[in-house]
Amino acid sequence: MGVGGLSALISALWGCQAGVEDTAARADSAADSAADSADTPDTSDSSDTAVASWYVCPSVGDFDSVQAALDGTEGALDVLVCPSQFYENLVIVDRAVRIVSTAGGNTTWLDGQRQGPVITVVGAGALVLDGVSLMNGEGGAIVSDGAVTLDAGWFYDNAGPVVSAVTVTVNDTHFRDNADVAIAAESAQLSGVNVQGRGFAVADLYATMTLWEGTGDFTIGALTGENLTLVQLGSGRIAESGSILNSIVSGPFLPSAPLLLWTDVDGSDQALGTGSFAADPVFAETETYSLSPMSPCIDAGSGVDADGSVRDLGWLPRG
Repeated sequence: MGVGGLSALISALWGCQAGVEDTAARADSAADSAADSADTPDTSDSSDTAVASWYVCPSVGDFDSVQAALDGTEGALDVLVCPSQFYENLVIVDRAVRIVSTAGGNTTWLDGQRQGPVITVVGAGALVLDGVSLMNGEGGAIVSDGAVTLDAGWFYDNAGPVVSAVTVTVNDTHFRDNADVAIAAESAQLSGVNVQGRGFAVADLYATMTLWEGTGDFTIGALTGENLTLVQLGSGRIAESGSILNSIVSGPFLPSAPLLLWTDVDGSDQALGTGSFAADPVFAETETYSLSPMSPCIDAGSGVDADGSVRDLGWLPRG
């Protein structure tokens, strides 16, 4: 499905909220030593196709901006980016690009300045972001014709579906204070994802070790989930179909189709499946929704945690 088709699907399924606050994030200054490791392109690759690697950092890098690196190179590309805030609206055409922060998430920011998506990917190719965070996108943070992989990043204050693509893979990533759904895609896989705000417009969603706190539907399509913590602050459904295992469902969810197995269903009208029960999960706090030692969700699941005990429920098991 192309960007146009996906946009039509999104428009039909979701009403885009408007009017998010424009906040700013500032990152640390670049370390001079990082430039030493990126003076020449790295052409080593396990396949037969060489991937060039260039360093982006104002004054000391091979390029001063990510778009300059894109414009000044051809083919598959690794971009190593220093900890800083870059005011850019990137356009990637027909190529595979990996953008990597040299210092990790919440230190390297791409800021779209409300002038369009922060990153637009057109045609063939794939986008990978590693430790890179995006903010102030208009019409989304990422709009792609293909596959997107996100690892260890943050997404703040973006208007429109935050990530629109055909397939999306997300690990250890935060979505906060965005105006619309976190992901709009045909399929998506989540692990270690923390979402505060609207959920997902995904036809086929697989999620594990994921926290969602928000209003509306968690997802509009089919859901396969394990060790989820879903906290409904308003009204909406979990999903149209699928199943959830070893999870916590809290708040006034409307009745929906997923089969809930070994799941604490608190405050909603969801049908209880095998191993499920209805009780206050007794969270220790409501920032990460960790479990209090008195929680009935401890040792209440199916399977074994990493510490050898019976599986805990929710996205933060003890093991």
